[in-house]
Amino acid sequence: AGADVEALKTVSLAKEAKQDEKLETDVVVVGGGLAGLSAAVSAADNNAKVILVEKMASLGGASITCGGELLAAGTDMQKEQGIEDSTEALAKYWIEKGEGHVDEEMLKTIAAASPETVLWLQERGVEFGKITFSYNDPRQNPLRNHKTSDMGGTGFILPMIEAAEKAGVEVRLETPATELILEDGMVKGVICENEGRKVEISAKSVILATGGFANDQKLVEEYCPAFGAYGTFLGEAHQGDGLVMARDAGAEIVAGGGAIVNPMDIGPT
Repeated sequence: AGADVEALKTVSLAKEAKQDEKLETDVVVVGGGLAGLSAAVSAADNNAKVILVEKMASLGGASITCGGELLAAGTDMQKEQGIEDSTEALAKYWIEKGEGHVDEEMLKTIAAASPETVLWLQERGVEFGKITFSYNDPRQNPLRNHKTSDMGGTGFILPMIEAAEKAGVEVRLETPATELILEDGMVKGVICENEGRKVEISAKSVILATGGFANDQKLVEEYCPAFGAYGTFLGEAHQGDGLVMARDAGAEIVAGGGAIVNPMDIGPT
């Protein structure tokens, strides 16, 4: 068409530098896995203005690759299958499994809320199949494993992403949080990065839902000193970001030296 081909080869597209940004919101959620999405949707459903920041380029975190299992007791789904169970029995089961190293009041609270949690997820589009045994405990009785109909974590994540969109949650991808904003000893927001610029978000409430720290060897050595060699199938994002930010802000870290572990004998392989 008459263009100077050689000249075109030497021209680079100048990328416009983005300016630093300051935002204000009611709630900022750090992390876009199932915990972060649930928190964001819950806050938005209660009329809060919500911003969710996620350091990766997509939502889902470790949850999107999980087995799609949720333990709950005393649910309508159990009753429909003729399964007799109670939230008290679920709490007792968890406490016994913890062998004295768990926060019993926290587990009782989670167990008591489990029927409502299942219903809350269903109301936001999560579909469950039949209640089954858990592969983590095949001998479990009564059956409590509420498994997504697609048998995986996408059964949780995809409906929750849609629920977040409907609720008006503002999602910022590729925006890792680096520091909590402190004012008079109170957390008042979070500082993030995005394409080389600073994004400062002031908020009435900050929720950290950044997952674990399996990919940070130093944190594993510090908080799980009994570990030797290990591997993880968690994504690269799990670097303990929220833990470190909270610790740097003066939070007390409660750690008993344990972790969620899947022992495996891989033999000669």
